Amino acid sequence: MTTGPAPGPGAQGVLVYIEVEDIDRALSDGREAGGTVVTGKMPIPTVGWSARFRDTEGNLVGLFQTDPTVPRPGAGVPG
Repeated sequence: MTTGPAPGPGAQGVLVYIEVEDIDRALSDGREAGGTVVTGKMPIPTVGWSARFRDTEGNLVGLFQTDPTVPRPGAGVPG
């Protein structure tokens, strides 16, 4: 696969997302096991939460938690 000329970002392999019940706990467990958070918990409105971490072997791993109650931006914000 060609991803562009060097030294561009290129492809760093396949990013696998793992569905978890509690993304906050999964990130905490990953840190305790020696991994590092790459992208903290981010909302996906009406769908859930997403995050990414790098494990101790250098693999980038995505996390996903289903949560349809995540509000759309600006929705439910007291005015």
